Amino acid sequence: MSAIEGSTSNFQHQLVQHLLSSGPASVTIIGGTGQVGQVLKTLSEDAPPVIHFETLTDCHAALDAAEEATLEGAAVALLQLDDNGTQLKEDELAVELGKAVRRFPARLVVSIESEEPADTAFFAFGFRKLHLADQRSVRLFEYCLSEYKQSPDWLNSQYWANPARFNADEDPDIYVEDGSEDDEED
Repeated sequence: MSAIEGSTSNFQHQLVQHLLSSGPASVTIIGGTGQVGQVLKTLSEDAPPVIHFETLTDCHAALDAAEEATLEGAAVALLQLDDNGTQLKEDELAVELGKAVRRFPARLVVSIESEEPADTAFFAFGFRKLHLADQRSVRLFEYCLSEYKQSPDWLNSQYWANPARFNADEDPDIYVEDGSEDDEED
């Protein structure tokens, strides 16, 4: 095995481990078959089922959202945007990413081998760049609804009960205004 094949295999194994790190009920691979599906199939019997679709449209037609909700855990998807000479236009990419994010909100990993589209096209949908060792020319972006939009601190009831304490860096149980003296002890 050459050094390139070994690093590709290592990258594929790291990607599979990342996909399985959240304990998904199923793994859906959309796009080229690649080696990821083969790596997933060689895992132990307790690994989640792997479903493969050629396009996102095929995936939407075959998998019903209600059917997906009955699974014990959330599904994870790997969307592979291969550079096969046909580039998605920016508005087409936005539509595809929007559909994919709505379909797989728990975790969606997008793999792309070309330099186009720009990273900002993915960041606009709440994706973050994923870095694994030995990626070579593959760019990975991950969307996780639970990490995308955390509930803000100002929704905390403690803030509404006492807004002056909201940004206090001191002990939250002790509140003293700066420069004020305790007049009651005199």
